[in-house]
Amino acid sequence: MPNSPDSDKAPVGERDAACATLPVDRAFVVRFTGNTDSELASCAGRVEHVDSGRRQSFADLPALLAFVRRVLADGEGNGHA
Repeated sequence: MPNSPDSDKAPVGERDAACATLPVDRAFVVRFTGNTDSELASCAGRVEHVDSGRRQSFADLPALLAFVRRVLADGEGNGHA
């Protein structure tokens, strides 16, 4: 989507406003192996929660999503999110 707040081409003020709504306690880094296809039918790699440093390897999409859900749920119980 051109010129959306997440776009690198959006004006700086719009990007800053969009980033303010993206808290670090809800941020993840996902690294996929070279065998991961673009449809994610076959995917593997490692996911890391930026704020806590918790990380886990995954062998498929359901395992990746389970980790994200678990970390987000834990954060909600701690007054975050």
